[in-house]
Amino acid sequence: MDKKNSEKNVIIIGAGASGLMAAVWAARGGTLVTVLEHNEGPGKKLLITGSGKCNFTNMLLSRKRISGKTAGEGKVGTDPYRGSALNDAEAAVVSDTKVFKNAVMEHYHGDPEFAASAIEAFDAEDTVRFFRELGVEPAYRRYPYDEGIYVYPASMEAGSVLRALMDECERLGVHFVYGCEPEHIKRSLCWEIETDGDSFMADAVIFAAGSNAAPKTGSDSSIYPLIKDLKHDFDPFMPALCGLKTEAGILEGLKGVRTEAGVSLHVYSDNDMMLYQSRGEVQISSEGISGVCVMDISRYAAIALKRGYDVELSLRLLPWLSEDELRDYAKSCIERDGGKIRPETFAGALPLKLSGYIMELSGIEEQDLLKSEDDERTGHKDVLSSEARRCSGMGNAAVKAVGYTRGTDDIDKAVERITGLLSDLRFRIKKTAGFDHCQAASGGVSTLQIDESTMESKLHRGIYFCGELLDVDGSCGGYNLQFSWSSGKIAGSAAASNVNLH
Repeated sequence: MDKKNSEKNVIIIGAGASGLMAAVWAARGGTLVTVLEHNEGPGKKLLITGSGKCNFTNMLLSRKRISGKTAGEGKVGTDPYRGSALNDAEAAVVSDTKVFKNAVMEHYHGDPEFAASAIEAFDAEDTVRFFRELGVEPAYRRYPYDEGIYVYPASMEAGSVLRALMDECERLGVHFVYGCEPEHIKRSLCWEIETDGDSFMADAVIFAAGSNAAPKTGSDSSIYPLIKDLKHDFDPFMPALCGLKTEAGILEGLKGVRTEAGVSLHVYSDNDMMLYQSRGEVQISSEGISGVCVMDISRYAAIALKRGYDVELSLRLLPWLSEDELRDYAKSCIERDGGKIRPETFAGALPLKLSGYIMELSGIEEQDLLKSEDDERTGHKDVLSSEARRCSGMGNAAVKAVGYTRGTDDIDKAVERITGLLSDLRFRIKKTAGFDHCQAASGGVSTLQIDESTMESKLHRGIYFCGELLDVDGSCGGYNLQFSWSSGKIAGSAAASNVNLH
């Protein structure tokens, strides 16, 4: 570190992903760096990302985008960073600025243009290179329903990423103060941060305190008083990347079901209906519905529910079939069963519990739909089998609440009703899984008051923001961490450069 620069001091509030990244780059820029963290250690949320495996970026966010066939379909390329074949994502490297821009715009919310600027300056390729220099080897993975290529540490342990960052901070002489709660900030000759037990002086301050997501990791509202001191506009945090909860008891019989589906979120405002769509594997519990495809659109449900709007979630089962193919499938299943509808009728393509649930909701009795007009009818009474009752967990009251009636015994009407349920299985959403069970949050410091090229406040020289604290949130798949790396790198570098100039 240059002796002339060692008198310059940068303070970073928060030792999460963006804060640690900012610390590394500010220290590399020749300044003294102090990180204030109110937890008793760094990177608590980072350690639980990707179910502890740390999906730390996505190659869809590379200017030289990796694309191509998945494993088992033949080698179409090599890892552009080390020249060895990709095991889990056989890939070619293509330069496609348009695809890169579209990926950023599709996978970021709040201010995607702001996110695009940051990630273009330090993209997924830069991130992989940065961590490889710190000793973290990448492992690439592709998943169904997703065009992205997920990047993990080869160890498949989030601790590898955290240790690499902390080792680099130690090498650079970064100082950490744990159990420290910043309470106020003010400006005199330099910036002064008052904490619950001390005060710290700095030439520049980088706010990297995160959002309210996963409060058990230390993410809370404790930074609000400082944001208020600075008079920055702030959109309150709302849960994002979380499951959605339905009316009590509706899903009891579907607990544990996983199935592929197209997902549509219907939001009914006072004068309009808004639609948000996704596709992937849905996971059903006794209380609600989750899965990556649901989590990716949950931010809109949270905002709508907060505003008092009605929200419904529609599942399009067997989404690879067209509407006509879905109708043909329903008819062939009924005819193959000899004209009967049983809980098992659609279990060749759907989980058994879900097949029974569809039958229950349809209101169609378990009987022979091909009987002649002169045959004795069973009437409109409830003659569902005990198996159907056990599988569905639904009663007449629940069926009525969803909006379907009983007693249809005409095969064409039965096919139409079953097709309608398969193509639009709808649930009223009552609430989200909340901050305790979300991976990110929407809202944050307004990006309109931040210089996208430096992450510096437009209101105060020497104040910077990065990571989840900004009004940018991404989809599942490494997108939020990539924005943290990008914005943290920009903020740290800019803070060091600027304090050394003034």
